[in-house]
Amino acid sequence: MVELNKGEVSLIGLSQVLREQKKILFTIWFFITFMGALYVLTATPVFKAQAYFLPPSLKDIQALNVNNNTLKVLYTPESIYELFVQFLKSRSNRRDFYRLNDIENKLGFDGEGARETFFEKQFNEKLIVHRNLKKIELSNIVSLSFEGSDAELTSQWVNDYVKFTSAKVVKQLVEEIYTRAEARKVELNDKLVGKLEIAKVRRYDRIIMLEEALDVAAALNEDDKKIKVEFSSSDGLALNTSSIPLYLLSEQALKAEITSLKNRKDDAPFVAGLRDLEESVATLNQLSIDPGTVAPFFLDQKSTVPERAIKPKKTLTVLLFSVIGLLIGLTSVFLRDAFIKSSVES
Repeated sequence: MVELNKGEVSLIGLSQVLREQKKILFTIWFFITFMGALYVLTATPVFKAQAYFLPPSLKDIQALNVNNNTLKVLYTPESIYELFVQFLKSRSNRRDFYRLNDIENKLGFDGEGARETFFEKQFNEKLIVHRNLKKIELSNIVSLSFEGSDAELTSQWVNDYVKFTSAKVVKQLVEEIYTRAEARKVELNDKLVGKLEIAKVRRYDRIIMLEEALDVAAALNEDDKKIKVEFSSSDGLALNTSSIPLYLLSEQALKAEITSLKNRKDDAPFVAGLRDLEESVATLNQLSIDPGTVAPFFLDQKSTVPERAIKPKKTLTVLLFSVIGLLIGLTSVFLRDAFIKSSVES
């Protein structure tokens, strides 16, 4: 038994207790260590797949930048990269990917419990976007990881989610550009229609003015006509005809212009700036963006199939169980010895 001296435990006594009860100590240690080894062998392994990204280059987003006299849309690599990262984190984007790829069934949902809880615990919480915002030099490096029991599926889902998100981001950006182009086309077409309508009104106004001038010219007397001839035969003088009253023009000229204006079928050739507007509309109609040439990120490293599970850590787990078994064994041995001693003394 353990020998006590003034409340202190003798080392010799302790060693004697250990010798006497080594079988109990070994049995407890072995059993708990064995349970740890059994847990390691039977526990479902957890694998972690990871991909890394950087901002795109100007070449990667060049197709999205439209810069002409008709439409100006300019993006920066940083703005598009931030949008991509936001989409990676988006719950609605994750739900779409989760639903379209039937991940619920692939993860083994058995119909029991809430689907929302299953999505949250088994997929959303395990799909992690990490970004080091504390260090400026590392702030542009973003990683996406997923933890699962199937190493191959885990890696595949990471890569597929990246492609899915990238396509969604590019689609949204391209649609935004086309939407802005359509809005600009509506604006220009409204201007075209407005110019043509005003040109028609001005043509009718001109006809009225000429007809009135023709009536005035027909009513001129001989002296008025003489003045008219003098206006038209000034020696070598360059007259500003725009300031000459229309009724001073010849009746033949007035009638010819009236007939021409009435027979005109298209005012477009006579409208200043109309062809420029039509050219702008034609430019917008020819706008074409190939989504395949756009990348909202630079893939620094794609996800590969993990070779080792991150959980459980076999060696560490068995060692931990072994230490716990030893501590429990020692505690049990000393408690048993104290109980025996107490029984003898009483």
